[in-house]
Amino acid sequence: MARRLFGVLAVAVALSFGAVLADEITALVTGINTDKMEITYKEVTNPGKDQTVGDKEMTVKYAKDVKVTATAGGGGGGKGKRGGGGKGAPPETGDIKLLQDRLTKAKDAGRGGVGATLNRDEKSKTVTEVTVRGGGRRGGGDQ
Repeated sequence: MARRLFGVLAVAVALSFGAVLADEITALVTGINTDKMEITYKEVTNPGKDQTVGDKEMTVKYAKDVKVTATAGGGGGGKGKRGGGGKGAPPETGDIKLLQDRLTKAKDAGRGGVGATLNRDEKSKTVTEVTVRGGGRRGGGDQ
């Protein structure tokens, strides 16, 4: 019994250690260079209503097989007060082309970039996963 418990705890610690190895950056993505495999961004502090976007543009390399997930804005229809009862569209997944598409739409709409969370591998320091925020029917998340 004790061995089984120890085995389960060892697996749990190993899984949580893997999650700690990922480095997360809240950013306003302002550009993508596919030739150099780089994402240009400005760091965002205090994400949410009182967020501030840094002035300095930084670049980070992304992995060849980067996974991009784009979440839609919150639902506005359905039951509930102030239109908050509806469900948002399911997230869209893809590669760097999905991020490029969202960035192009944001820039065409006059915004400076698209809000995203960049997850970097701790060892290689390359972005392995990008979660694009907002961009739904009300355009939430894009700056």
